[in-house]
Amino acid sequence: MAEQETLRLLTWMATNRDPYFLENVIYALKRLTKRDVSVVYYLYGGKKEDRLELKNILKDVAAYFKDKDVCIEPIDVGEFDASSHSEVLESLVKVLEPRRHEMGDVCVNISSGTPTMSTVWMILKTMQFFGNKATFYDAQKYSPKIKRHSEVLPKEKQKIAKIDFEIKNTLVSFLNAPKKLNSGDALLGRNTRSPAYQKALNKISKYSVVSGVPIFLLGERGVGKSNMVKYVIKELKHKSNLVEETCGSWDSSLADDMIFGHRKNAFTDAKSERVGCLAKANNGILFLDEIQDLPRIVQRKLLRTIQEPKHPYKVLGDDQESFTNAEFVFASNNSIEELRKKLDPDFFDRISFYTVEIPPLRKRKEDILDDWENIWKMCRANNKNVPEKAPWNADIQKFFADDVNLQGNMRSLQAVAYHIMAWEAWDDSNKICDVLNDLAESNRLKYEADMQIAGVNAPSKDFAVSDFAEFQEGSWKDSEKKFKVALAAWAKQKYGTWEKAAQALDCTKETLMKAGK
Repeated sequence: MAEQETLRLLTWMATNRDPYFLENVIYALKRLTKRDVSVVYYLYGGKKEDRLELKNILKDVAAYFKDKDVCIEPIDVGEFDASSHSEVLESLVKVLEPRRHEMGDVCVNISSGTPTMSTVWMILKTMQFFGNKATFYDAQKYSPKIKRHSEVLPKEKQKIAKIDFEIKNTLVSFLNAPKKLNSGDALLGRNTRSPAYQKALNKISKYSVVSGVPIFLLGERGVGKSNMVKYVIKELKHKSNLVEETCGSWDSSLADDMIFGHRKNAFTDAKSERVGCLAKANNGILFLDEIQDLPRIVQRKLLRTIQEPKHPYKVLGDDQESFTNAEFVFASNNSIEELRKKLDPDFFDRISFYTVEIPPLRKRKEDILDDWENIWKMCRANNKNVPEKAPWNADIQKFFADDVNLQGNMRSLQAVAYHIMAWEAWDDSNKICDVLNDLAESNRLKYEADMQIAGVNAPSKDFAVSDFAEFQEGSWKDSEKKFKVALAAWAKQKYGTWEKAAQALDCTKETLMKAGK
């Protein structure tokens, strides 16, 4: 049977630690979905002595299902108190986090395990831990008086029910917050696999707690600075009012007017009053993007507003001072060096206390599949003839692996999605290949043109010095140590444990752990 027609099942070790109930679940799932189960992710855990016993039992279970073309993949969840919801949840999240992509559209059986474990599954469903990829089922148990199922039940008794419910209450809405952050509009989330992106999110989380200090977001075009404000900072600061403006569209006089506003008859053409951004953002957030284009004279006026506790400002044509309780967020796609030249020195110093660099997509490829799926969902919003599931094959993976094809960051993903949709290529690998080849050639020509304008020779595909910028300061010994630390951290993040990371890198666990200190 083709791979896409089979199912993957995630479940705790079956009732009474035998394969018979598990086989009932598999058969019931097949009856309901008309698809075979090819892989079972078989969870076990608890006290140390129990886990040693379970490992031996799992060998028999794996052998039992081998002849039935079902692969049993045991997953050790570790040691925990099976009656503690928090311990079970923490252990489960820790072990499943690195494997979520591998599991794909997994079916989760909540009926195996203790009542505590069933409750934890419902918490993970509510939190959308698996995004929209997991479907939850509850298999009915039979013959409670029989201590051990000695046979597979007749087909008519093999029943399993899909779990589907609507989330309405306040507590559950709070738990559901990660779902909002992972939506197609937000294009970002807190469950990132990228250390660089997680570092940026952690900074924003810390900085957002402090009132009265601007947050300064730096990053290339298309990395999601605006979405970071809309879906993360706004939530963390508990603000419902967000005023967003782009400074690059203003000249000096318009910028002054847009930010501070004017009264009626303040000047010749002032036939009505204009409410400025500072007034609109009162008790909310004022987000000014492309801040490098804000005229210096306006920067000086805005500086006083930012640095004084009551945030005073003068509306043009008003003798009295006004005040705003707005929080400030600024953003730019320029580097720190460029901003020091373009911005007023005092203004730059005042807005750069809390600076956060949002990494480009090519430096956080661990999240590329999630980002691609979110982009696809967003792009198909008005095209219901397009399938919900984003296409994903070796050609698309190879395309995204090339940094040149990610110059526009999220916009590069959008370009791929829109072209695949235009050519209706989602289920045709040959069409997808043609679309990607055309885009790759276009991206290469644009990249080379940009390099020529910048006076830089395009680096070879084999070695890009810019990829190693963080290791270029200090001596060879210092850089080598930094690289080992980064490699160890990356490997641990990618493979989940030091043991698996050491195996993948063909070294000892001790060597890797020592390098990561």
